[in-house]
Amino acid sequence: MSTKDSLKVGSYEFESRLLIGTGKYKDFEDYSKNVLDKFSQEFLALWYLSNFKTKQSLELVLKENPPLDSDESFEFEKAYLLNEFSDLDSLSDINEKFFNTVSSFSKELWTIEGKDPHYKPPIKRVKFR
Repeated sequence: MSTKDSLKVGSYEFESRLLIGTGKYKDFEDYSKNVLDKFSQEFLALWYLSNFKTKQSLELVLKENPPLDSDESFEFEKAYLLNEFSDLDSLSDINEKFFNTVSSFSKELWTIEGKDPHYKPPIKRVKFR
């Protein structure tokens, strides 16, 4: 992969080796088995959205195995996010699950610039008879 390779998502451009596929794992399957499978889907979504929002490329590194119990696992993942993305005030609003924060970040990142993050474009409906 050349040094000019990058990943462009909307108006964001990333050159992180992890995001464009040249990290320390030999392939995605290896990365998934050793890192991704240890976390919840909601945590992973929020991790990558937080990277996009802060325009960073923090690599998700498994420093210790997360607890297996769902409540302890949630608290572990929440603490990990708050530690790594301490500059994101909106992460402190996480209470019982990540879903609302994932939804809020997604809307904020992918709505029309300058518009309300809760903006929903009208759906054009077509009647067929």
